[in-house]
Order: sequence, then C-alpha cells, then structure tokens
Amino acid sequence: MANQEEVKYDFSEKTVRRRRKFPKANVIWLVVLIILQIGCVVGIFLIDPSAHPQDKIDSYQVFVTPKEDGTLDIEYRFTWTPLDPDEALTFVYVGVANPDYTVVNYSLNITSIEEYEDEYGECHMDLHLDKEYYEGETLEFYVIINQKNMLCEKDGQPFYEFVPCWFNSTPIDSYTFYWK
Repeated sequence: MANQEEVKYDFSEKTVRRRRKFPKANVIWLVVLIILQIGCVVGIFLIDPSAHPQDKIDSYQVFVTPKEDGTLDIEYRFTWTPLDPDEALTFVYVGVANPDYTVVNYSLNITSIEEYEDEYGECHMDLHLDKEYYEGETLEFYVIINQKNMLCEKDGQPFYEFVPCWFNSTPIDSYTFYWK
C-alpha cells in the first residue's frame, strides 16, 4: 500500500461554496410550468359554460298531494331569472319521474308543453314560454301534473319513492318541498 496515492478531499466552507451552483435553468422551467398550469386552470373556468350559469332559480317549490288512486298531484312552482346576456330564455326543461303523467294545469305565461321520453327512459317536459325573457328579467310560472305509477310496495307496506326534477347547471337560491 505504499504506492497508493493519497486522495485529498477538501470540505472547507470556502471550497463548498465555490463548487455549489444554483440550478437557475431548472428553476426557470419550474416557474414557467407553474404559470402554464395556473393559466390552464383559470382558462377552464373562463371557458366552461357551467362556471357561468345561463339562468338562476330564485325559488323552486314542489307541492305533492297523494290521491286515493295512488297517483300524485305534483305542482312545480318557479321564480326564474335568466343570466345569459347573449341568449333569451324561451323554454324551461322540467324532468318527470316516468312517462305516465297528465298535465293538469299551468300558468298563463306557458304557451305550450312538449312531452319527451328518450331511449334511456328519461322523461321531461319542455315548458314553452309566452315571450323571450332576457338577462335580469324575472318570471314566475307553475305546472301541475298528475303522476301515475309512483306507489311502491315492500313487505306488504305501500310507500312512495319520489325525487323531484333537479337542475345540475342552474343554481337554486331557495328550494321547498311540501308533502301534503
């Protein structure tokens, strides 16, 4: 071992500071990527239409009255405000439990009702309004239906299973459900 050269390591503070290099290029790339990510997230919220709802429901009330024949009389009552500055509100989509219903009555500002059932079993009504309602205008309207095939039975006990229509992309300020 006499022929081996001795290796010197210098860990003095002066030498370590001299050899230490801050990775400026990596930090610059990291900052650029963070800015791009923030820009994408902000861009999604600015472009996504669900981030800016077209309408607002000020008041949504559902009145349900069970009848002796097992059907339900259901009154949907709305106070609705369009928010879209570019498109007028001309109809409202209201979901129903199943296709076995009859429209009993509706407010005067509804001119017609189109009933739909798609291939997946989803049922709804398009309530066509009497005029175009623009951003900031508020309208009140109602529709009353008689819904059949809602009475269920389990272990000999009758019960109703009912979920009123919902509005995924329309905020609701006030919701009230009445079971008479």
